[in-house]
Amino acid sequence: AAPSAVVTAATVAGMQLTASQTLAAAFIAAQSRIYVGNVPFDVGEADMKALFELTCGPVRSVTLTMDSTTGHHKGFSFVDFVAPESAQKALDTMQGYPLNGRSLRVGRPTNPIANLSMSPL
Repeated sequence: AAPSAVVTAATVAGMQLTASQTLAAAFIAAQSRIYVGNVPFDVGEADMKALFELTCGPVRSVTLTMDSTTGHHKGFSFVDFVAPESAQKALDTMQGYPLNGRSLRVGRPTNPIANLSMSPL
C-alpha cells in the first residue's frame, strides 16, 4: 500500500501530539535542514559539523552521501541544525564559501515540506 499523505497524531518522547503539532514539528525540522554541494572530497562529516557550528550555530547532524562503489562521499551533504534560524544564517552566509579549493553551494533540499509556509491560507 502507498504511504498516506495525511498527517496523523504521533507520539514523541512519550507525549501524544496532535496532527497539527506533528505537522509543525515536521515543518521546523525541514526548515532546519540545508543541502551543501561541491564539498571537497578530503572533508568529512566532523569537519563539516565544526565549520557550520562555528559560522552558523548548533548542528544536530551532518550526513555526507556515500558512493557504495568507491566508499567515498559524492560531494554533497545535508546539515541539520538545532534551530531554523541557524539554517537560514547558513543559507545567507555560506553560499560560495571557499573550502579546500572549492566553493560550497548551499540551498534548501528539494523536499516538498521544506518549501511549505506556515502562514494561514
